[in-house]
Parts: sequence; structure tokens; C-alpha cells
Amino acid sequence: IWACPPLKGDDYIFYAKPEDQKTPKDSRLRQWYLDMLVECQKRDIVGKLTNMHDLYFTGENLDATVVPYLEGDYFSGEVENVIKNVEQGNNGKGGSKGKSSKKKKGKVDKTNKMRKGTRSGGLDDDFITGDEGSAKDSTKDPVMVELGNYIKPMKESFIVAYLNWEGAKPEHKEVPKDILDERERRRLEEANKISDEPSVKIEHSTRDRKG
Repeated sequence: IWACPPLKGDDYIFYAKPEDQKTPKDSRLRQWYLDMLVECQKRDIVGKLTNMHDLYFTGENLDATVVPYLEGDYFSGEVENVIKNVEQGNNGKGGSKGKSSKKKKGKVDKTNKMRKGTRSGGLDDDFITGDEGSAKDSTKDPVMVELGNYIKPMKESFIVAYLNWEGAKPEHKEVPKDILDERERRRLEEANKISDEPSVKIEHSTRDRKG
């Protein structure tokens, strides 16, 4: 689930909304989704809740092919920009460091400022080798590294919910203890409600039929 409020004029699923209809802010829309999913957990419909960053961008083997890409989704559009930035960054290495280098550096600084400190203007040597200068990230897919660093500050807006079905893995069914307690409470409540229902006795009368 991508918790992203629509811009003014966007209709999405509900076409031609009233002009005075309010649009929720990011935090409120995200909380609405989470409240809905927690209720689904209590009903034993949904299992584990996580986010795209923790699921696809924190492992040692980062692979861009495992990230789901849907038409019109955030990742399908952003990954193209990231690839372009990576290619431009790689092409710029070892070349002349005159005006073009200064121009590029200024562009990156401006982009960083616009994107609240996250990088999207290409990879330089310092970024590829990590913030502390280690070579830990140098063997990882640079596209995944840059995309992961960009979405990390807003990872809670990319929600992943596992559905409970007969083929679900045990680790995908894991939920907090308070959810398990609530499920048990609801099961007991439903069982007591069924046992308290009065039994209805139906008497069949026989009548003589002519013919």
C-alpha cells in the first residue's frame, strides 16, 4: 500500500469528487491505513505488517528484480530516475573536473535540499563506499542502494501486509501478542454468543389431504 494523498484535481478511483471535499495529509492517511490493517489483524484476515524498505532494501543481497513494479506506482517511475542518476554519476568519474563537475555538484546539493537530505542526483565515490568511507556498499547494486537511501525517511508510507491464507508461511502470520489476545477474546465471545442462543423447536402438524 502506497499511502500517498492525491493532489488537488486528481480523482483516482472516485471520479468527480466535490470541490469542497477535504484531502487527508500524509500522516492522517497513513494512520487510516494502519488502523484498518490492525483491525484486519484482529479479524485474522491479515498477518505480519512491515514496509517496503525493511523488506527489500535492508538485506545483504539487494536485488532490484524482487521489488514489485506496478504501472503508475512510485517505484516504477522512481527507479528510472535512479538509473539515470547512477549512469550519469558513473560516466562522470575519471573525466574532466572543470565547470561540468562544479555544475553537477551544485545540482546535487539543490536536489538534496529539495528532497530533505536524501540523495537522487547520482552516486559519487563517498556515497557508494558508505557514509563512513567503508567499502561495504560497493558490492551492492548501486540502484538499490540509492533508492533504498531515498525511501528510508518515508518508509512508513510504503506498507506491506501479508494476508492470512492456507498457503501463508508461518513467519508471515506473526502478529503482536495484543493482537493474538484480541483474537482469542473475540473467539470466546462468539462461542458464548452461539451457546446462549435459545433453541427453536419446530413442530410439524399433519393434515388429512383429500385427493
